[in-house]
Amino acid sequence: MIASPIPGAGEPYYLAMAKHTWAPDWCARDLLLGSLNTHYVFSYTFGLTTKWLGLTASAIAGRSVGLLLLSFSWVSLVKRLTTNPLHAVPALVLFLSLHQFQSLSGEWLVGGIEGKVPSWAFGLLAIRFALDRSWVRVGTMLGLAVSFHPVVGGWVTLAIVGGWLSNRCFGERFAQGEAGRLVAGVLLSILLAAPGLVAAAAALRPTGVPANLAEDVRDETHLQNKANYIQVFGRLKHHLDPMEFGRNSWLWYGVMVTASLALLPFAPELKSSNRLIPIVATGVIFAFISLLIGWGPRPGRDMAGYIWKAQFLKLYPFRYIDLMLPALVGIQLTAVLSKFAPQRLGLRVALTTIGGLTVVATAPTNSAAYTATNRTDWQ
Repeated sequence: MIASPIPGAGEPYYLAMAKHTWAPDWCARDLLLGSLNTHYVFSYTFGLTTKWLGLTASAIAGRSVGLLLLSFSWVSLVKRLTTNPLHAVPALVLFLSLHQFQSLSGEWLVGGIEGKVPSWAFGLLAIRFALDRSWVRVGTMLGLAVSFHPVVGGWVTLAIVGGWLSNRCFGERFAQGEAGRLVAGVLLSILLAAPGLVAAAAALRPTGVPANLAEDVRDETHLQNKANYIQVFGRLKHHLDPMEFGRNSWLWYGVMVTASLALLPFAPELKSSNRLIPIVATGVIFAFISLLIGWGPRPGRDMAGYIWKAQFLKLYPFRYIDLMLPALVGIQLTAVLSKFAPQRLGLRVALTTIGGLTVVATAPTNSAAYTATNRTDWQ
């Protein structure tokens, strides 16, 4: 929260849209703020502070609440796996260090505040409850995750479903009464996810083509395909196009997959890791399939089937594994290193503090993206 300048990534849009939601007369003629708000759950919750605070103070308040949610979910997950809540701190340091060393699609967790921050917090809690097969709680958390950010919540949902199917295929059976709780969890998740799903559906629904557009994009389908192409292979290619991800990033994530598999025999005390591994592995499979879909010549229009491929790639298929793989390896390393770490608490705290300061010192910032004029406009 401290290392990322204000406004951070996403905050100019999310907080301005939130302020406009609560005060429609504010920047009433702005074309972006007047467009469809697909994150209105965030606007009506985290954005409530914009009624009384400036945008900078709202960013600080939002970051604080977001970090509290993330901290609670992270400690809950790590404690469930290692039985020791103190392991959450070194595991977090390792997780963030592994992630910041190389990233695939540029997904981030700690920094500014936007809809995906609470979505990831609820998603991590959903994964934690999935380890207990507590399906009503899983459904609750997944529904909230989807409401705050349909894309993040959607990929977490698919990963948990994939992990559950994997365990079922390998012989895990329903406990007494579990089928009923599973059905209840599914229904509850749909109910709580409805606000996010309605917003996502509205964003995907055709809205008509303005009459003053050029003839080559007057056709509505053509216009949508052109917009998808610009988004995936142009404006957001660093997030969506796997051919734009650095070779070192792919190599690093391959190393982490290998490391995770190699660490399995050395961390048998990780409780329910047999349920966590398939949930993360599902994300690895998503990423591999998405890489195959996006593989081809550039520019993207030279690739066979680029229209449907752009429609798929715009759903951010790499963002889940971008975070969950280094998170898993960080937890595994913590479990292994705890066997050999000194028992003196003071030394552990010192080492963890040094590691945390290292993460903060090396954290990438986006300050270069905002000129003095931009910052004045923000204020």
